[in-house]
Amino acid sequence: MTQDNRIKFNLKNWHGKDLKNSWAGRYTYFFAICNPEKCFKSTGDIQKMNEETKALYKERVDADGCGMLTQQEIDDYKYKKYVLAASINPDNEETVMWPARVSSFIPTNYMIIAPMLLSAPTIFNTVFWQWVNFTYIASLNYGNRNASAPQTNSDIAKSYVLATIAAMTLALSMRVASDKMLAGKTGIMATLSTNIIACTATAVAGGANVYIFRKPEMDKGISLKDEKTGDIIGPRSRIAANEAVERTVKSRAFGCLPLFFISPAWNAAVTAAGAMPKSKVPRTMVELIGIGFGLLATMPANAGFYPQICDIEVSRLEPEIQEAAKARGITSLQYNKGL
Repeated sequence: MTQDNRIKFNLKNWHGKDLKNSWAGRYTYFFAICNPEKCFKSTGDIQKMNEETKALYKERVDADGCGMLTQQEIDDYKYKKYVLAASINPDNEETVMWPARVSSFIPTNYMIIAPMLLSAPTIFNTVFWQWVNFTYIASLNYGNRNASAPQTNSDIAKSYVLATIAAMTLALSMRVASDKMLAGKTGIMATLSTNIIACTATAVAGGANVYIFRKPEMDKGISLKDEKTGDIIGPRSRIAANEAVERTVKSRAFGCLPLFFISPAWNAAVTAAGAMPKSKVPRTMVELIGIGFGLLATMPANAGFYPQICDIEVSRLEPEIQEAAKARGITSLQYNKGL
């Protein structure tokens, strides 16, 4: 620390975590981003934070990505960067719509799950709330996509309709099939089977939603950047786009596991302790606590399964991209996987 109380701080790796090689590092990083406290920021506030952090970085950073900052400046910079990581798309730096922000994941899901559980289990209610749920997932996919692939309003509308219909059809079909399979069965194995089937249905339907909504990326390709300079190298790559979407689908399948096992474990523990209320509304309130624990673990597990900014070897890419990269002596490029 110098006389004016400034500390050498790594502005480039401001979070201090290994996001490339460590799943634990990515999990703790996204756990901090998911904090709902960070979702209550207006578009104006977010864009102002973006400008302020860029200005500080440009003013203080040295060749090693470090700068001399006071502890207050470090805390302020890190807070703003966490808000930005949850609220803007890294490709176009546009503010993500509120429900689709990573920091809005828990409150948005509560607004869907609570009325879903409290509603009468009619066919209409089931279909309606599944539509609301998969509409939300579609907005999550759109807001956190790789935005370097251009999409028209027609592309977005078509993707939304197809993705929502496919996801709802898969989820409802699997639910009907599972209800028939487990009809009349009780006990721990029946409960476990129900959770496994529900998790599988969610993973399959969610994967279909991701694949269809991000199909334009696979058709048109996504931009690749040089890690050192941030420059876009060559034309857009369909090979990288396919890998990005494939990894996102796998992440969603893995990420849904905590929700479907933490929540039932909570309910079982409360029931075993004799503390589970018998009437519907109080019981649902207790169940929502367990769902909250599950949601808190789900998004970091999902988002951190792979790095958000992924490396890809130039030798795996299209010939024209290989040519552009080799002309600059680059052997590896980066792309935004999306969330």
